[in-house]
Amino acid sequence: MSARQILVLRENLSLTRRLENRVEARTAELHHRAFHDALTDLPNRALFNEHLINAVRRRGRGGQSLAVLFVDLDGFKRVNDLYGHATGDRLLRAVAQRLTRTLRTADTVARLGGDEFAVLLEGPPVAGDPDTAAQRVLRALERPLRIGPNRITVGASIGIAVDVNGDETAEELLRNADLAMYTAKANGGQHAERFATEMHSAVLERMRLEAELRSALAHDEFFLLYQPVIDLASGVTRGVEALIRWDHPRRGLVSPVEFIPAAEATGLIVPIGAWVLRQACAQVQSWTVTEGAVLQLNVNVSAVQLADAGLPDAVAAALADSGLDPAQLTLEITESVIMDDLPGAIAALHAVRALGVKLAIDDFGTGYSSLSALRDLPVDTLKIDRSFVTGITHGKAATDLAQRIVQLAEDFGLHTVAEGVEQPDQAAALTRIGCESAQGFLFSRPVEPSEILVLLRAGSAEMVDEWSGQEFHPKRPSRGPDRSIGYGISGATGVRTEQTAT
Repeated sequence: MSARQILVLRENLSLTRRLENRVEARTAELHHRAFHDALTDLPNRALFNEHLINAVRRRGRGGQSLAVLFVDLDGFKRVNDLYGHATGDRLLRAVAQRLTRTLRTADTVARLGGDEFAVLLEGPPVAGDPDTAAQRVLRALERPLRIGPNRITVGASIGIAVDVNGDETAEELLRNADLAMYTAKANGGQHAERFATEMHSAVLERMRLEAELRSALAHDEFFLLYQPVIDLASGVTRGVEALIRWDHPRRGLVSPVEFIPAAEATGLIVPIGAWVLRQACAQVQSWTVTEGAVLQLNVNVSAVQLADAGLPDAVAAALADSGLDPAQLTLEITESVIMDDLPGAIAALHAVRALGVKLAIDDFGTGYSSLSALRDLPVDTLKIDRSFVTGITHGKAATDLAQRIVQLAEDFGLHTVAEGVEQPDQAAALTRIGCESAQGFLFSRPVEPSEILVLLRAGSAEMVDEWSGQEFHPKRPSRGPDRSIGYGISGATGVRTEQTAT
């Protein structure tokens, strides 16, 4: 073989090696991309499942234990809505880094998609470790994350599945952790739940209820009742609060206590809330046109709705479609919802307030608002919680507390409405301390629109006579029994205080 042939052969071998190295590198890169999340560089669902399957096999051979944590961020959608998706992506990367720093190097941390993460824990001693690991994750996420100019805090709902029997498959462990996570989220979030067998039936029930709620919205099974808000000085009906009810085709009237939490947990409260706004605004505007009654309409807004970026558009659409004056609409937000995320609530309330509507803090006195919070919140009304109203005739301390709330409202230039007024002496005490308006079974239960018409046409004089000097007996709602509707004025015997959700 000539020297030239040897040289060519060496060059070919060198080229072949370079090509092989490039192919190997490219193959490794493609393999990494196939099994790792592009945003966080954590293992993806496919790789996590592979690790979990292998861990189950090792468990069977060596008798080791293992556990799976399913981590779902709380409030991530709100971050995207408030700050944009670019900030949301940066937050996910920061969460991924914090999770890997918080857990052991031997633990597998993966991003399953969206704002869902999973953790695989294996090896002795596992007993007690899953709960400890979950608590470490919760504490780590309590600390704000610096994302550009923003300090953002997200909580997490964590489901824990442990191989208690030693014969669970990889699929079962991940599914059980997922079910436990949904239970943690349904119970308020920001904590961890261990999987229990009864969670299967609970999740099936939630799925059934979610399907029925979707059907109810599509087939007009919801309807609204209206509870009058009375001016205490004159007895005039100043406004109404719209309250949703569900006329289930098989179960009859379903209490809001049962279906509102399910609607919030599934996110269906957003389209249901938009429906309530449209229906209520149209109804009150019709009274304005036909009766000349300029009533204030109060509509409740949940935490999920407040966090939804589409709330201002839903309010604007309801006003535009109905023709209702924005100043006639008051959105009620419970004090605890506002205080849970004060900066976010302030931003969301300002966006809605810009439409010209009014805002009220519902159940005031139960969420411990600070004076600075009241100063910063764009609210018009404080609704005094029924717990203060109930005790107002039971001693000086309760009366003084209610009076301080009224005085606080006056200092901030806010209107006051007392909730849950059931006795004439409660109405009298509220009037003496300067409370302006009230609602409750003393004046009227939540009623259908036709009964509001009767009330409007009766005039204020009759209303004052009724609640100031007459006795009462139960009145049934026109749609049949509904424990959540209650009883109203009728001028006969006794008074009932059997009140649940309104």
